[in-house]
Amino acid sequence: MAFVDAVFGKANEGPRWVKQDTLSGSFEMRKVTIPAAAGTEGREGRPTTHVYELYWAHLIVDSTVGQVLAWMKSLLMRRDVPPLLRLQVWIARVLAAAVVAAVLWLPVLALRGDAKTAAVSGGVMAVAAALVGAAWKLFKPAGTKLFTGFLGDAARYFQPKPENVAHRQEIREEGVRLLERLHKSGEYQRVIIAAHSLGSAIAYDILTFAWNSIRKQDAAPDARSYSAFRAVEDALPDASEDASEDAMSDGARKLQFAAWQELRKNTQPWLVTDLITMGSPLTHGPFLMADTKSDFSALVESRIFPTCPPMRQGDRGRPLSYAMPNLSIDGTRQGSSIIPDHGALFAFTRWTNLYFPVHGFIGGDPVGGPLQRFFGRWISDRPVRARKAGFWGFAHTYYWTMDGPSGKYIGRPGEDHISCLRDSLDLRADRRLRALANQIPAHAYLRPVPPSSRQE
Repeated sequence: MAFVDAVFGKANEGPRWVKQDTLSGSFEMRKVTIPAAAGTEGREGRPTTHVYELYWAHLIVDSTVGQVLAWMKSLLMRRDVPPLLRLQVWIARVLAAAVVAAVLWLPVLALRGDAKTAAVSGGVMAVAAALVGAAWKLFKPAGTKLFTGFLGDAARYFQPKPENVAHRQEIREEGVRLLERLHKSGEYQRVIIAAHSLGSAIAYDILTFAWNSIRKQDAAPDARSYSAFRAVEDALPDASEDASEDAMSDGARKLQFAAWQELRKNTQPWLVTDLITMGSPLTHGPFLMADTKSDFSALVESRIFPTCPPMRQGDRGRPLSYAMPNLSIDGTRQGSSIIPDHGALFAFTRWTNLYFPVHGFIGGDPVGGPLQRFFGRWISDRPVRARKAGFWGFAHTYYWTMDGPSGKYIGRPGEDHISCLRDSLDLRADRRLRALANQIPAHAYLRPVPPSSRQE
């Protein structure tokens, strides 16, 4: 409910209803309904909004310390450490080397016959071990939650090892299933996905798989238009372009929303207009999602990892689409449709990324950061700041923490995090959605979208 309070105001500031979530399939989940809000002069109203949560933690609860240590060891041995993590990684390397050196030094002293020095060193190590043991008992609950909880979840999800694949599959299936049910329910004109931390990587995967199960469906429209989609394709930047990233993302967002509106007028059911990520570890994409930078680049170029803007498919035909013949009942061809390809997700879906800039050792958010470098120049990277933070200024869990109206900001300059979150969600869209609904052919609402029988 803290997220709902941050976006819509606290419960005493307006009505809301909490009901059982009938779409996720879980009896533990609830749906929060926020009633519509009227617009004001020069500002659109907000339609009735439902908030769902995808809960996945119960699907990956058996992480062990050994698994986390093995994952951390593999990361510490990497050469391509991202700049945002270099300080932390080198400190971890130095500490690990010091421990190994201390353990190995005792046998060396014993072999040299320096019994006194060995005894002193052994005593120091024994005291250090006792202190570590006492600290572990004192902080065991928090340490276990951090190690086998947060770090364990990341270790299991990012590593496609045999013991992890089933967990990754279950999590992704749950997410795709919920998204498909939202589409098929007929209740919604628009879906926005907001995700935090590891959830942002999960949301990215879910969108990728859901897009490919939905993109070729339609309700057989009488007429189709592709001008807005063509405008997106024509605006795809070349590698040589040096336009400012902010200018590119601002202009592209208008093109993406127009292309999404056109997609809906063509009776295609894709409803996701926006992905909002907060504190996303995708900022370390090559480090966490592939064994090397070249492996990551190959996955991006093959469009297994979709980018914003989408990668061109090569010199064959249009950069993001292909023509598919329409078949009549008797099997004869009746014209053709333009189908967005598997890598065109972010031609229609905007991506906004919020992050607390790093300062000091762990101040701000070393987990998250900007995403344009690895996932595309059309992402709207928005640095934010807050008036509250945790130990040493660590702010990773404060993206929707409500702050008072006064007090100094913590960390580096940026937008107010709550104002930025609300702005990114773009919920004041009642007029645009009503106008769009009036332009979608009526038969698209009267019958379910048939499963696609087309093959790419």
